[in-house]
Amino acid sequence: MGRLDEALSWFERAAEAGDTEALRIAAEQLTKAGRLDEAENLRRYGREPDRMIAHVWTP
Repeated sequence: MGRLDEALSWFERAAEAGDTEALRIAAEQLTKAGRLDEAENLRRYGREPDRMIAHVWTP
């Protein structure tokens, strides 16, 4: 309903509480919203300690 960013913070809290499906569902919602790059990065790399979606990096 137009509140995806708010929902993403709830998915993050659920993941931290042990919900193993929360980030998968978050990625699905990002895909539905057309935020494909964010969804793919979340699926592949997860989240950073600061809760931002991680991106590919090279050492």
